[in-house]
Amino acid sequence: MKKTTKFVLKKQNPAEVKKRGLAKIALGIAFLQGLACSAEIACGGLFLSNEFEVARGEHRFFARGDYGRYGVSYDGSWDLSAGSHGFPTRNAEGNFAWTVGFESSYKYLTFGASAGTSVSAGSGESDSGMLPRVSAHMVMHAPDSMFYAGAGMSRVSMDLAKIKWSLDEESDLVPEISAIWETHLLKKDFSAGFKGRGLGGHTQRLDFSASYIRSTPYNRDNEYYIRDSLNIWYVNASYSWNGLSVSYNYADAEGRLYGIRKQDNSTKRFMYAPFSGNLHLADLTYETPLPRLSINAIAAYGQAQLHQDDSRFHETLAPNRALRNSVLQALSFSFLQQNYRVNANAEGALGLLGTTYRKAFGDTARAVSRGPHNVIFEPRVSANFYYAQSTLDADLTSERTQFISTIKKTENHLWNAESFGAIAGLGARFSYGFFHLDANAYQLIPIYTDTDNSDKSENTKPSESTDKKGSGYKLGNGFFGTLRIGFSL
Repeated sequence: MKKTTKFVLKKQNPAEVKKRGLAKIALGIAFLQGLACSAEIACGGLFLSNEFEVARGEHRFFARGDYGRYGVSYDGSWDLSAGSHGFPTRNAEGNFAWTVGFESSYKYLTFGASAGTSVSAGSGESDSGMLPRVSAHMVMHAPDSMFYAGAGMSRVSMDLAKIKWSLDEESDLVPEISAIWETHLLKKDFSAGFKGRGLGGHTQRLDFSASYIRSTPYNRDNEYYIRDSLNIWYVNASYSWNGLSVSYNYADAEGRLYGIRKQDNSTKRFMYAPFSGNLHLADLTYETPLPRLSINAIAAYGQAQLHQDDSRFHETLAPNRALRNSVLQALSFSFLQQNYRVNANAEGALGLLGTTYRKAFGDTARAVSRGPHNVIFEPRVSANFYYAQSTLDADLTSERTQFISTIKKTENHLWNAESFGAIAGLGARFSYGFFHLDANAYQLIPIYTDTDNSDKSENTKPSESTDKKGSGYKLGNGFFGTLRIGFSL
């Protein structure tokens, strides 16, 4: 018996159609609520001038995009950095990076993890390729988040710098050395905090975090490369209450840098630089009772040392070992058998005190209820006074070997700088719906600047031992600007 199928067209109930339409709209809204994405581009630059001539500029541009749905997020960023003397920029290098991760929160526990890579471009003879990054974290907290404590761990690989060395005078015998400093870091974090109601019913919050960073020496597959051995401690503490925010940061680092030349399965160390340093940074922000007026202050002090190791084959720089295995290297012994040992101490201090005034146009309190076409415009103006002081004391010992004797010469270089002045700033934030823009411009106005340096050699006569020099250059106006444009859903 042949089976037949009938299709019956049923008249729709208008009420049911309306209900299904509302259900579809609700489902669409739920989908959009589970979807979050944003993108941003930004650029910035620092320009210093002497009188009316631009002397130096540093510029940076980057773009970033984020996508998240149902607790899973993706972050992709790309940046272009360029350093130049004057304008337009040159020597640009671009980087692309991506990260994907997730985070889940429960009543007493929050945990998450992420993984990503970065591709380094413009590295010269050989690019780094894919450099991995992985991290994981876990936080235990009270249901009302009054207390929390957490820990995390991450592994990061990145290119820190590219070091170049060449003779002052061009020579066909000595090539220009270009070595990439690639580091592989293991970072361990701990954090804890508290928030609650203080005097007068104002919310107060106390946060503390500590990190330990250690690097693993890594040998690149390049003829020249830099490897490191680093140990870094970083501590941060912050407190906020009733418009007052105070934070303190401390970092302590010690490590060694090795310059390596690799050829024909043999390696030679042409650079050895043990160093140490620390940094103290404290900042304060206070929202005054006066509307839209805040006071800010920053104090910083840091010091660093490049140590000298008198052990044999521990020279700070041994150019002869950087030459390739060839007849040219043997012929160059007569004028390149010279090593350098450096002992340097540097310290600097910075103090800044100022105020910022901002005025917002637009109803930020009703931004959500007014929908995506809410317009907010917030201009701001700032004025700060600064004081900066720095000192560098370096001893350079050169060793030249002639037959069976070694001739040593030590030079001392002392450099001091001191500056006092003001920094005026103008900025504005504009948002319209999902679009936002933030622009800032700062003008450096030195009131007093003094620099001097002196050179001293132990091989000169006492009457000629010190040669003090004036700076010959007075810092003129400086300009710094940033621009950020983006959107978020």
